[in-house]
Order: sequence, then C-alpha cells, then structure tokens
Amino acid sequence: MAILQARLESLQHIVLRTLMKNYSAKQVGVQKYEDKIRLDVKSDVDLTQIDKKEFELNVNNVINRKLDVSNKTYPINELPEGIDISLLRGKQMNEVRVVSIGDFDSEPCDDVHVSNTSEIGQYKLLSIEKVGKDTYRFMNSVQGLGDAESKDVPQKIEPRLLKGFRDFLPEELKLRKKVFAIFEKIFEKYGYEPLETPILEYFDILMGKYGEEEKLVYKFEDSGGRKVAMKYDLTVPTARVLAQYQDKIKLPFKRYQIQPVWRADNTQKGRFREFYQCDADCLGTASMTADAEFISMAIEILEKLGFKEFLVRINNRKILNAISKYAEAEDKFYEIVYAIDKWDKRTPAATKDDLIAKGLSDAQVEKVFSCINLLGTTSMEKLNDLEKKLGSIPEGKEGINELREIIGLVNNEVILKYDPTIARGLTYYTGPVWEITVIEGGVGSVAGCGRYDKLVGSYLGRDIPATGGSFGIERIIEVMKDRGMALNDQSEEQEKIMVANMEGFTKEAFDLAAKLRAEGKIVFLYPEAKKLGKQLEFADKKGFDKVYILGENEINAGGAPQVKEMKR
Repeated sequence: MAILQARLESLQHIVLRTLMKNYSAKQVGVQKYEDKIRLDVKSDVDLTQIDKKEFELNVNNVINRKLDVSNKTYPINELPEGIDISLLRGKQMNEVRVVSIGDFDSEPCDDVHVSNTSEIGQYKLLSIEKVGKDTYRFMNSVQGLGDAESKDVPQKIEPRLLKGFRDFLPEELKLRKKVFAIFEKIFEKYGYEPLETPILEYFDILMGKYGEEEKLVYKFEDSGGRKVAMKYDLTVPTARVLAQYQDKIKLPFKRYQIQPVWRADNTQKGRFREFYQCDADCLGTASMTADAEFISMAIEILEKLGFKEFLVRINNRKILNAISKYAEAEDKFYEIVYAIDKWDKRTPAATKDDLIAKGLSDAQVEKVFSCINLLGTTSMEKLNDLEKKLGSIPEGKEGINELREIIGLVNNEVILKYDPTIARGLTYYTGPVWEITVIEGGVGSVAGCGRYDKLVGSYLGRDIPATGGSFGIERIIEVMKDRGMALNDQSEEQEKIMVANMEGFTKEAFDLAAKLRAEGKIVFLYPEAKKLGKQLEFADKKGFDKVYILGENEINAGGAPQVKEMKR
C-alpha cells in the first residue's frame, strides 16, 4: 500500500505539471484513494475535449525518462524562484519541503514519493469530468508494476522526521544526560524524589488548566472512544498523582521529574513540538521556606552548570489580585495580568492602549502603572513603596510579606530581585511567582516557577498547597552547546576502553572484555576481526582512551594484553 501511494503521489505531480504547461491549469483540490488519485483543476480550456490517449502518452513519456525524484527543505524566505506556495494557504510554517522530479517539476509537498519515475508504472487516465463552471476532475491511476516492484526490490522509503521532532545522536545525547544528571543530583541533595507519569492523560484532567495556551494541547479520541490528550506539562499530571495516591504519598512531598511533553506549537529555531521539561515541586506545605529553598536550589544548579550572570525575578499573584482591586478593576484581572506579563515586550504606551481597549479607564490604567513604576533601588525598598498603595488590601499586604520572607531567607540581593512585571501567564498560580533569566549573551528566561495552592484541590476536593517550577532544560542545553560550555565533572568520568578483535583470537578478546567489565570499566569490544590499523582508526574517531590488544604476539609473550594509549 505504501509503495502504491508513493507511485500515485509522484504521478499526481507529473499530471498537474502537464496540465499547467499545456492548458494553463491550476490545482484547486486533490483526493487520494487506495488505488487512484483525484485531481481537480481550473482552466479556461474545456478539458473534457482533450485527446485522452495523447494526454496519457505525454504523461507516460515523462515517466519513461526515468527522472530522479528528490526533495529539499528550505526556509520560507529562501525558496527558489518559481515555487508556487499558494496551495499552502492557511498553513503557518517557517520551512517548506520541495519535491523535484528531474528538470520537469518542483512543487511543495510533504508526502512520500518514489525515488525515480521508472518506479511509477504506466499512467492510466480513468476519466475527465466537468464539475464546475471552469473546474475539471481528473481520475488517475497506474497500471503494471514500476521498476522497483517488478524486480522484487523493496521500495525505498525516504527517511525523514516530523516537523518539531528530533533525533539525538550519541555525542549530543551524552551531553544531555550529563546535564540531566546534574539536575537530578542537586534535586536529590535537597530531598526531592523522582516521579514519572504517562504520555497520555484523560483530556478532562488537563482541560481548563492552561488558559490561552490550551489550544496547544494535542488531543484526540483513541480507539476505545476515550477523549485523551498528550501531556502538555508535568505540573498538572503531578497534581493528579497526588490526588490519586494520597494514601501512599506522605506530605510534604518533594518530587522532581525530567520527561518529554508535547505541544502543537508553530515550529521555529529552538521551539519544538516534543521536548523535555525538568520540574521540581514541593507539595503539602504553605510555608514560604519551600519557595525560598527552591530558589536557592535553582541558583546552585545554574552555578554548577557554569552560568555566571543570571537573575531570579519574583512577584506574587496575591499582589496582582490586589492591584486589580486597587484599580477598581477586579473584573479585568486577567486582562491586567496578561498585559503586565508582556510589559518587557511592549512600550508603556502600547500597554496602556491595550488595557483601554479591553475596557479599563485612564484612571484605572494609571493606578495599575503606579504599582509597576515603584520608588527604590532594592527589592525591600520597592516593596515598602508598594505597601503604601496596597497595604490596606489584606491580600496585597499578605503577598508583600510573603516576598519579604522569601527574599530574607535566600539573602542574595544580587540574584534574587522583586520585579512587579513578572506575572506568569498560566491560570493556576496563587502566590509567589518567579522567573530565572540568564543575562549573559541575552539568553533570556530559563525557568518559570511559582506557588499553586488550589490546583490539586480540583482533583481532591480540598486544597493542597504546593510550590515549584519548570526549568527550560532544552534551552539550557542549547545555550551550553552554542557556547561550548564544559561541565565540571571530568573527575567523575571513567576512561573509555576498546578491546581489539585480532584474527583467530576472538575468544581471548571476548574474555578480556568480560574481565575488564567485571572490574567496573567501560569496554567496547570491536565485533569483527579486522586489521589492527582499521580498528585503531575506529578507536581514534570514537575517542577511546585506551585500546587493549591481545593477539598472537601477546599470547606468545605470556598472555598479557598490550595497552595502547590513544591521544585525545
């Protein structure tokens, strides 16, 4: 089936190009069937009157040229001249895959094709029908076997990845695992325990937790008719776990989780549809000590990874609630929050215009702005100024005091700062919220965190206070790769050993590798008995520290292997 579909897809490109060249036709639709393909085109020519046999001959002449079929992906702004992207209307993309059939045709396409037109077989025009004023429907098929099938050669399947998804080759994966290990080690140092949750959740478990971002959740109906969704983040599934296993989990529960999540987002550099999140949360305590400890832990992690200049900017959703009350605009709370969240990305004038457009008055906007543009240079001074405005609102005073406690516990004014523009767009935060930003090189945000005391209650029927956050571990790894940042864990690395496989001495090499592994060493046994030079060349390229050689000379000399130090 896959072979036939590839043949029909390549055929459709040839048929369309023939119609375009000979009759100035334009595609308006296509429909694939199991054994045929329908093509709808517009043309000023009455295509029902064309000579079907001649048309078939023209298409088959192209097929018989045995043209290679290739593809290449281009950034949308670097497409070759003449590529028609009108059929991509409605699709948002940054890259376009172009399929070329020799010198005959080049069109955008994401489908599977043959590798040469000789694999298509003989074209058969089944029918031409007029279905509109100037619209014509061509039913197309192929007869006989293409070259690949007639010779019992398996059809070549083009290796490719879905947009927004990645493979990780060994060297890159090693770096990722080292970074993961640093996070895990420091998490456990602070008493956090590992947790894993499944890829799929019931859709209603996730629904209503992500605000405007809910449209990015992958959701579908499974074969059993259940509405399910791929997990969007790690926080909501963790809340579900705590509610589901409350008889097994003792509070406070400190957990960390490093797992992939999925988002139906537009792909671009650094933004993927499948990526890893790295979360840590403390559930079951309302104490600000847990928030302060998380911030201290995050600082230690970034320092261990080698980052020198970064900030932890903190605010409190209780303060944001109080601001809406102070501005007498409680019904516009979320409009205010989202405007503040975008404060750094827009001018004050643009923010003001946005808030007024959403129903706030000039006086209300000025009150909101007065809570952002605070007097003072230190966090404590700014909070003191804010208290003059919000101190009479209990929720505002409570939020200010919580931040004072956290800032006092961490006691690092250089890194931890109160920032009234931190608002965190998600709907479930209830208290302190903070964002970790790497300053050097303009890297930007690498973690978003906060307190969410009400989330677990939506599954449990009672509130369970919780705090924690998500590290942008993918962004951190990309920055480290781009900068060539070396992890300071070389002392923990074991040397890598390869055991050569000498002709006639495979058993000896096998036993030697087993002996070295029993001693706790990392050993690669070369699988084939090739010339030593080839094996040493392989060892050099793979970066092995030592090669153990046990052949005829070594056996005759007493059986001790020769150890060759490789230069690195």
